[in-house]
Amino acid sequence: MRQAYTLVRENLGVAAKHNKRAYDLRVHAQTYKVGQWVRYFHPRKMANRQDKWRRNFNGPFLVVKVIGPVNVIIQRSKRAHPFCVHVDKLKPYIHGFLKLTRRPWVRHRAMHRPWARPCDLAQLREAKMRNNRQRVSVKHSR
Repeated sequence: MRQAYTLVRENLGVAAKHNKRAYDLRVHAQTYKVGQWVRYFHPRKMANRQDKWRRNFNGPFLVVKVIGPVNVIIQRSKRAHPFCVHVDKLKPYIHGFLKLTRRPWVRHRAMHRPWARPCDLAQLREAKMRNNRQRVSVKHSR
């Protein structure tokens, strides 16, 4: 009986090593950067409803912070509450037919921001200051 158990244990060990090798060949680590748009896997179960037609991914969400290799903090909008999720529950948001018009609200040194040109930023600041001056003058005139 002991011989049978040792034989089974050895065969299970060999099978485990084989399965690990096959799994590691197919698995690719997904890394996300701050400022990247992602979709979040959040399936909801409802009574008397078929899961076949459900949308399991919500989004787009913005990666606000990367906490180690497997956890990230995501946020749906600037005012929404950020929360921590595992990278296995995320997939990159691909702009297909609908172009994403929202810009990331997170500032990060390594983030690529093609829309933030120095001349544009100076013009935006001037426009904001003009707008604020007009608001102040309207409030005082009333």
